[in-house]
Amino acid sequence: MGSLYGYIDASPDEITRAVNASMEILETTDETAMEAYDLQEELQDRGVPVDQLDALIAASAQEHGGWFATAEKQFWRDDVQEVIPVATYDPY
Repeated sequence: MGSLYGYIDASPDEITRAVNASMEILETTDETAMEAYDLQEELQDRGVPVDQLDALIAASAQEHGGWFATAEKQFWRDDVQEVIPVATYDPY
């Protein structure tokens, strides 16, 4: 996100420092990866294809008691909200 919003010309180190200063970095474990797989499967069964990165972020949020925040409207559906809590926002 940092490379898209406000840090277009920044080096990877500058982006890393900016993200670390403004966000808590959560550990990703084998259990997180397995939860991401399960989320992908369940959402796919509901007709909502989810890429691996979004599934990993959502699983990490769920594992740490948080919400998956996204502007991707496919996640705003009620049937998705039954699987994972989603904080909706529209930055556009």
